[in-house]
Amino acid sequence: MLFEYWIHIDNKPSQYLFRRIMKLITLNLPEAYIDGLEKLVQDDIYPNRSEAIRLAVRDLIRKENAYNPIP
Repeated sequence: MLFEYWIHIDNKPSQYLFRRIMKLITLNLPEAYIDGLEKLVQDDIYPNRSEAIRLAVRDLIRKENAYNPIP
């Protein structure tokens, strides 16, 4: 399944920076990881679990230098 979303500048929907097409994946996580993700969302550090996971994967890929042009 593909999803499309827009990255906004200053959270203003009228000022689009770029868009991404995303694929839906399923993953299994230990309950402790899910609890940690929920806490990050409850503390307003991330808007939702999906965004927290996306950013964590992006940072891992950057760290490992697996793919350089990730925004």
